[in-house]
Amino acid sequence: MPAASDRPIFILASGWRSGSTLLQRLVMSAGDVVIWGEPYAPMDLVRRLSDSLLGFMTGYPREEWVVRSLPPADEPELWRTWIANICPDPSHLLEAHRAFLRRLYGSPLAGETARWGFKEVRLGVEHARYLQWVFPEARFVFLHRNPYDSYRSYRKWSEGYYESWPSRPIHSPEAFGEMWQRLTRGFLQRGADVGGLAVSYAELTRDPRVVEKLNRHLGLRVDPACLDLRIDGDEPGGPARRPPDRSQAISGRDWSRLRRAVEPLASELGYRAG
Repeated sequence: MPAASDRPIFILASGWRSGSTLLQRLVMSAGDVVIWGEPYAPMDLVRRLSDSLLGFMTGYPREEWVVRSLPPADEPELWRTWIANICPDPSHLLEAHRAFLRRLYGSPLAGETARWGFKEVRLGVEHARYLQWVFPEARFVFLHRNPYDSYRSYRKWSEGYYESWPSRPIHSPEAFGEMWQRLTRGFLQRGADVGGLAVSYAELTRDPRVVEKLNRHLGLRVDPACLDLRIDGDEPGGPARRPPDRSQAISGRDWSRLRRAVEPLASELGYRAG
């Protein structure tokens, strides 16, 4: 069996206020598991690492540019050949990506004896495919929630979050809904490509069978009592930033803007504006 450091657990959720922290806490209740919470979010490390591989789609590098080993002693020195575009074997690139993520997320607390991973709310199934390329033994859980409920909770912080900082702000009902639809549809339609388990927030909080599904999928024994634990944390901006009045009603116009962005998928999943 691969070392614990090579069997990470990734929780990908369809946007903020989806229950990802509750699921993160449930997984960590098994012990010997460290699940980081949206680590280094503004840096967008996984998205940028994944994007860095797009060049392979162009047919780069040409086979004759790849140096897989140094020439034997009885052949001309490498500097006597065409070296303008030479590069290391792509297998070293894979190892470099693996070493970076393992060192950053697997070493600080988890080490070699505990499993590690992270939860994220902005990454899609295409990023799960990247993570599986790096860690073939990784396990994925995809979480989605009623977008109307999520937005009702999210809107008090709607000026503080970005899908990808600094160019993709999620500051409007449309932006929130479009991101939810894109992520959720990807999880449900292509999550099986990486062997992922898709769970809804309603199932997580109401269906006791979900705990056993998670245990089988992740190879853990989580503590279901953690689902009854409610812990409030700080939000972006810290204590100096006061959120808008939560009692302020969402306008009918904003509901309509959100509805146009999340339908028809929301209705297909049985989600309605409450």
